[in-house]
Amino acid sequence: MLSFSKALQGFKFSNQIRNLSPRTITWYDFELAAFEKFLLTRFPGKNAASLNLQEISRADVEAFISSLQERETQYTNHTYRAPIAKKLSAFTVKTRVRALHRLFTWATREKFITGNPMDEIAMPKVPKSFKPRFSEDEIRRLLKTCEGHKPLDVRNRAVILFLLDTGIRASELCTLTLDRVDEQFGRAHITGKGMKDRYVVCGARTRQALWEYVNVCRPAPKDTNALFLTAYGRPLNANKLQHILRAIGKRAGVVPTGPHRFRHTSARLYLRNGGDVASLQLMLGHSDLSTTSVYSRMETEDLEKTHARVSPVDRLGL
Repeated sequence: MLSFSKALQGFKFSNQIRNLSPRTITWYDFELAAFEKFLLTRFPGKNAASLNLQEISRADVEAFISSLQERETQYTNHTYRAPIAKKLSAFTVKTRVRALHRLFTWATREKFITGNPMDEIAMPKVPKSFKPRFSEDEIRRLLKTCEGHKPLDVRNRAVILFLLDTGIRASELCTLTLDRVDEQFGRAHITGKGMKDRYVVCGARTRQALWEYVNVCRPAPKDTNALFLTAYGRPLNANKLQHILRAIGKRAGVVPTGPHRFRHTSARLYLRNGGDVASLQLMLGHSDLSTTSVYSRMETEDLEKTHARVSPVDRLGL
């Protein structure tokens, strides 16, 4: 019989072999540690080393999901954030349940358990919502805060335009190296999730911003070949990037300004300007076309504009 603690070790090794990113592996560790803590309240006198994976039942999983849905506090025991009185969102609950699905699917496939306790547990439903994006006015306001030729303004302008033009993820931007970028032709070689490689391209305006940053304003690097650097020549990381974008957004009066909002905006503008879903899938690095197809849903603003142009009654000239 495999203990729960040994199962977590094996699952982590499996994820490393699958070339999942360190950030994703850490996320699994965090979510499954919360499940482990809950389990030990249901099996008094046991610890993760003495609790067999086979002992965990559907009832245990359902009780854990209910505890998440009924929780009244967020950020309990968080390293950097104080707890707040607020229920977990449906999206948060769903992501945590997804981590359990992956663990038990792996354990079943490897024949460490004879039955998957999650076989008949459906993923929690989440409200349908459109991906938040920036308006054209918001984009102009963000860029206006980066006008001028100061090195950090040039860098920030290049970062914003590159995010918008390519739709790459924050982690991909932070790990992008100078040797993988051809600012003259607007091509970049990206290594994305699961160590999957792809190329992205950008337009003339972004190429100009990249050229200016790389050739005029990029500081001397400190033992790194990262494209985008801090003022001290160190590579940006995801937290630093979020801090930079949040500060820009605050000055521009635009919130929120997370990197993923740039990704959503890029995808929507790409489709609105005539791009197709299949090429967008390649640009974003999605493994499944259905993930990309969500961007093709027409939002209210688009629907109103389209209907004004093709209204069945108005076109009759009644």
